[in-house]
Amino acid sequence: MGLSVFSCSKDKEEPAPEIDAKNELEYNGQTYSLNHGAVTEYGYDGTHTNNEFHLFKVIAEDNPVVPVYLYLDLYSPHENTFSGGTFHFIDTDGPEVDLEGKAYFDDGFLIRNMNLTDETAEEVVYVNGGSVKISGEGTQYKLEFNLELENGETVIGSYGGSFERLSPTDALWENHSIPFMKSHEED
Repeated sequence: MGLSVFSCSKDKEEPAPEIDAKNELEYNGQTYSLNHGAVTEYGYDGTHTNNEFHLFKVIAEDNPVVPVYLYLDLYSPHENTFSGGTFHFIDTDGPEVDLEGKAYFDDGFLIRNMNLTDETAEEVVYVNGGSVKISGEGTQYKLEFNLELENGETVIGSYGGSFERLSPTDALWENHSIPFMKSHEED
């Protein structure tokens, strides 16, 4: 007499993607170098762990102009930690969007030549499609992105290295980026 045992387990996690981080992004025929990364960790919201990633070029600490800034708001379908993998853009404003078990992002934007002093920019454009691959944890990450923008252009690139941890109320974010973005939101 044979005994068979069957068990159910959660799906295996997607292995972390291999990423060749070049620390640059390409947009509208131009290549921009990236030299700084930051991450804001929001933790588990009941279905996903949320991390915001900020990639930018800093010229000098006393220079208020940021030539390029890319923001991505990613959700990992894991309770205990933010896990790498491939994240796809999902418009969460649509009716009855199924996010269960999906690695996704629903917000992102690219800013060119942002002046933090007078809160102006040459261009602000929102992400409305694409994917982001990510590997790493803590403050060490690698990201590779292929993004579609609302103006019909794409942003492709990669960044890897040490990411500064930003709290949700960090002075740079609170005093510059949030008011700046609110002043550029569509009515």
